[in-house]
Amino acid sequence: MTALFIIGTLCLIVGTTNLIKVKARARAYRAVNRGSRVVEIEEWDKWSRLLLKEYNQLTGYELPYPEIKFTSGSFDRAYYIAFSEPYEFESNKWKDSNALEILRTRHNLPTDEEIYTLQEWMYKKKIIKRPTFYTCLAYVINQCVYRAVHERGYKYGGKDWEGQNAARLKWEEIQDKHKWLKNDPTNR
Repeated sequence: MTALFIIGTLCLIVGTTNLIKVKARARAYRAVNRGSRVVEIEEWDKWSRLLLKEYNQLTGYELPYPEIKFTSGSFDRAYYIAFSEPYEFESNKWKDSNALEILRTRHNLPTDEEIYTLQEWMYKKKIIKRPTFYTCLAYVINQCVYRAVHERGYKYGGKDWEGQNAARLKWEEIQDKHKWLKNDPTNR
């Protein structure tokens, strides 16, 4: 009887510590991969307006703020397309390389060489073909947004845990109000 009690106690202790480890690992994963779509949209809007204004001052163009066309894809792709699409303006006015280089240095963004060095270290392979990254205003905006989101304590493109939880709470309120939306015929 004593041996059975000892074995049961050991199983309980091992199970409890394992549960605590799993919860700690999940908490750490959520902390590392914490993102916010609201923050990302705010930063895209802020940096696109600021950098377009600076770009217009550097180039002498009077380019209007482009219309952002959101589709079923991600919102950041819509911003990127709006600021990189050369077909809406004649002679590729989004791609003045001197102005892009000035903006890159002004906002302390990494050079192409630094980006490739990082990628070679991350992927553990030598990159032979090295095209230029800063070819349009959209890439400069993207780099500034990436840095700003990171500085605010979020991961760019990370899971929006708070947004998912808020949506779940709203859905529960709606379910309580309209029971038939649960699509459960046994719940009448």
